[in-house]
Amino acid sequence: MTLRYTFLASTAALTLCSSQVFAQTKFPDDVVPSCQLTEKEWKSWVQIGTDITGLPPFGPVYGKESGLVYVFPPNGPGFSADAYDDCAFYKWSAQMFGWITSDVNAAAEMHTGRPGEDTQYVLSSNFFFGVSSPGNDANFLPQGAIKTHGVRTPKPVNADGTAQAGSSGVLLSQGANEVSKESSLVYGGVSTNRMYGYMAQRYQQAYTTPAGNPISFLQTGDQTCDLMDYAWENDFIDRSAVGLYFKDHLCGGGADPSMVDSKQDSPLTISDLETAIDYLSMSMLLKTTWVESSTLQHPEQYIQQMAVIPRYDKTSDTEWTVSQDDTPVALALVGMHVVGSVKGHPEMIWATFEHVNNAPSVPYEYNGTTPCATETGHCIYSDMAHQTGGSWLFSNGTTDTPNVMTAEVAASGNIKATSGNTIVPTNAVRETPFGNPTTAYDGAPTTPSAADKNTMLISLNKQVMGLFKKKDGSDPRANYFLSGSVWTDGTQWPNSPTDMSTTLGSTKLANTTAETFTQDQGCFNCHYDWMKDKAGKPVAATTTLSHIYGNFVNPPGQDTLIPVFDNAVTD
Repeated sequence: MTLRYTFLASTAALTLCSSQVFAQTKFPDDVVPSCQLTEKEWKSWVQIGTDITGLPPFGPVYGKESGLVYVFPPNGPGFSADAYDDCAFYKWSAQMFGWITSDVNAAAEMHTGRPGEDTQYVLSSNFFFGVSSPGNDANFLPQGAIKTHGVRTPKPVNADGTAQAGSSGVLLSQGANEVSKESSLVYGGVSTNRMYGYMAQRYQQAYTTPAGNPISFLQTGDQTCDLMDYAWENDFIDRSAVGLYFKDHLCGGGADPSMVDSKQDSPLTISDLETAIDYLSMSMLLKTTWVESSTLQHPEQYIQQMAVIPRYDKTSDTEWTVSQDDTPVALALVGMHVVGSVKGHPEMIWATFEHVNNAPSVPYEYNGTTPCATETGHCIYSDMAHQTGGSWLFSNGTTDTPNVMTAEVAASGNIKATSGNTIVPTNAVRETPFGNPTTAYDGAPTTPSAADKNTMLISLNKQVMGLFKKKDGSDPRANYFLSGSVWTDGTQWPNSPTDMSTTLGSTKLANTTAETFTQDQGCFNCHYDWMKDKAGKPVAATTTLSHIYGNFVNPPGQDTLIPVFDNAVTD
């Protein structure tokens, strides 16, 4: 089958196809293309190969109603990049985001539909659990259920929940558009994939590895297969002949291709590949941020989903009173943390994505195709200097007094203005673009330079956004960019909030919509601990890096762990 999207080796400038004038994150035209997908790599994103399935290549496939091309997750158990190959980690991040935001109801035929709030994205399908975390106790929500999202609230050090890092501050959009002058609060959610859920179930049962060490996040194919066997034995995954074939093929169980003969009269579907997709994705955790779609002039430029959110009486400008309303509303994605394990990296890769309309960045360095007239030869780019009008979603268009917390969530659940302020829209900026500080940060490595890493991220973003961009502008993934990724060499990771000497990649990574008021820190400043054995020595179990792991009061069990497509729309 011919790929629907033309492969673009160039890094041409991107714009949104819309009559609405938005200020947006743009990228310099003269950036060195130092991190690029090959045509073979892009093909592996949209086609699952014989090396994984043992069958003829499958894909590309497209959403039956949305028309979105389905991206398969990267091969976590087969990840083999050197820890110092930054580009490989950025590519993993971009591909994983592409999968998480694919339409699970995909078929081989090309479709001309458009996505909307009813599109069943992978992140809102049975591939993922929602997580609710009242206090220090975490709860799995049923797979594929309508999610419940809350506003930013203080996060205890040992519980992620729907809270965000470091503060109780409230982020409020500017609300500047022709349809609605209303601002929207930013709502947050946490999700885990099915493999993470299987691990939590085993953890609650005091499962240990044969060596007696506590379980770590998946980092090898053998560990992944061991967990899949556990899920199979407990009826958590597809037990059909096709499901058994993929489990056996991937895990050395003597798979027989004749087990899929029943599918010869009809092509394989994403549903049939459920077991293989679980294997590829390994352990995953998502943190997402959303605004109400009704406050946007063009919500179709965003990934959307239905969710339940808290409501407020907003008659006062110093305190909004919370009320209860379980009616789902359409939300639009403005930010996402993607966290996942790969072979040799139990600490996981931590990546973050933002919508291009969110907020401007402070000026940053990059490598131009022609060196610039600066002391280092690096070029300088400023979002503010390259705007031609329009408005940002979280910025008033100036850098005056940015990232000021003017309101916060009180213990009562009400939103109150901070001292001397009223509840007003936030003026936000990206303080450390792409998470790469230009000066030493808590001992973090300074090579590659910030300019080198910025260049890699910019060149990859321009290419990937171009690959998702369709002529009719209907694929919203073209409007999101990878802000950065951080990891370690896989053998050690931070055990102190002020020692980042073991971190690699975007060492000071933050998301404007999730860490608005704490951008002076990076991921591992908060997720820095490790497990130790009885002698006090660190072991390969890194589950404490995820604060919710081990805090679940309702391990998934058979009532919530179900084959991914039991509730999917199949018509």
